[in-house]
Amino acid sequence: MNNRQFNQVLFTLIAGGPLVLCSTTAAAYTQFQARDALRQSLQAGSNFAVKQLGTLDGFWGSEKVRIPLPAFLEQGRRLLKTFGQQERLEALHMSVNRAAESAVSQALPLLKNAVSSLSTKDAVNILKGGNTAVTDYFESVTREPLTAQFLPTVQQATQQSKAAEQYAQLLKTAQRFGVGQHQPATVAEHVTLSALNSLYATVAEAEQQLRANPGQAATRVLRQVFGNL
Repeated sequence: MNNRQFNQVLFTLIAGGPLVLCSTTAAAYTQFQARDALRQSLQAGSNFAVKQLGTLDGFWGSEKVRIPLPAFLEQGRRLLKTFGQQERLEALHMSVNRAAESAVSQALPLLKNAVSSLSTKDAVNILKGGNTAVTDYFESVTREPLTAQFLPTVQQATQQSKAAEQYAQLLKTAQRFGVGQHQPATVAEHVTLSALNSLYATVAEAEQQLRANPGQAATRVLRQVFGNL
């Protein structure tokens, strides 16, 4: 062990954290730093996702994340158009995406709370996973509680944008023609699922950028940890 490594070990023992030495460099970081990097990367990813999606045309203006109509309406689009429902379909499609934009814009406190509450003994292994390992972990432990917290916000947004009313009218019309049986009674579930899928995908995009360019990270611990993975 050279003098630099000895000093790192001594510092870590004084700080009270286990040391992780990278196999290809002499740099080191503690498990506590790995945990902080995990949280900071998710915080940055959440901020990025909300900034991208939670604004006018965040969903509607992007082919990549634009939320489609529920499957039964897409499948029955031609039939519904034949019976004069084209305008309602288009209005609903935009309203669904506007509702998602509104809901995501209010989601940052939920995401911050979820990130701050993360505590893991496996931070190093998670960080050393694939290009979206941090996001995958975040999704695995937050999707269910975030869905429960997100749904009321989406319900409010769909009501304000008239998407809920439009959905109910189209569902009733579709069912008269044998389309859309056994579908959710409201559009909020569809919007919640689609919005969260896009949210996690956008957080993953931010993680991939961080892994590819750790030297440009905003904090020292992010640069240190991600630069030595």
